[in-house]
Amino acid sequence: MRGRCVQKGGDAMKRPHMPAVMQDTRLRSVILLAAIAGIAFGLTIPFLTLTARERGMSLRDIGIMASSYLIVQMCLQLPFGALSDRIGRRIPIAVGFALEGIATAGFTLADSPEAFIGLRVLQGISLALIMPALRALIADLTPIEQRGQAFAWLFAGFSGGILLGPPIGGLLAAPLGRNPVFLMSAVVNVIMVLFVILVVRAPARVESTGPSEKIPMRALFTPGLIGAFMVGFGARVPEGIFAGLWSIYLEDLGASDTVIGLSYSTFAVSSLLMTPYGGRLADRGMRWRIILIANMAMGALTIGYGVLPFIVAILMLGFMEGAVLSVATPALDAYLASTAD
Repeated sequence: MRGRCVQKGGDAMKRPHMPAVMQDTRLRSVILLAAIAGIAFGLTIPFLTLTARERGMSLRDIGIMASSYLIVQMCLQLPFGALSDRIGRRIPIAVGFALEGIATAGFTLADSPEAFIGLRVLQGISLALIMPALRALIADLTPIEQRGQAFAWLFAGFSGGILLGPPIGGLLAAPLGRNPVFLMSAVVNVIMVLFVILVVRAPARVESTGPSEKIPMRALFTPGLIGAFMVGFGARVPEGIFAGLWSIYLEDLGASDTVIGLSYSTFAVSSLLMTPYGGRLADRGMRWRIILIANMAMGALTIGYGVLPFIVAILMLGFMEGAVLSVATPALDAYLASTAD
């Protein structure tokens, strides 16, 4: 199998105390990269919409800012994914983190809706560069039968960063203000560019080969893949709503910056606890059942945020949401990786 052949040579010495899927040094470096990315993301994401509202943006403008971020990703992930198939994974990832750092630093100067929306578009471009290449790199490094666990570890690495980022951001924002937190996140993104260049190693067959065989567009629209795309699209709808309103909603309920940061951390804690089980479930088969049941649970949790407008209840729902996503995300990623070459 293609996945097996790229696994060889990843580690000269195996570590018996580690899960089999994490024996490859290259895979561990990718998971570490995801963790650092989670920290950078977590430092600022609780405070972006709050900063925008403080500087005069209306809820309508904030909604446009959130939508523009996701629309750009929707339009660009397919071409940028194809680009990573042609030129390798590392260049798109490094360029994506560089753009993320520039955009994050730019929020310290933004003072108009146009500036905030433009910077959020730039962040959407950066994520569209990073995520297809990062997920493809995980698939390159792991055999098919271990990809559910590999994607679960990727999710866990990012969740671990999210566990640390928001509380740190909240603690720093209280005495220093929010601009220093944005600058710190920008510095972390620059560090990630260097990490990708100097540490991350992709399989030689991806980095050194020429342009890959052109895949007809119709090959992406088999019934199974169409279903997966629809599930992925639906899963992003709540994310789009929360991206614009989550921190504002909590602040209006009386939450402090520290509590808002904590709301992201409770999500991350349950993700880390459930990730080993989510990955193993994904590798046992029945991925469609896992995906559908998890998305039904997500629908119920999303409704819960609206009907239980209490800080403690919202933190508990966030904890449950993290657990559900740690099961659904590896299953969907592993399904796509095993279905689309």
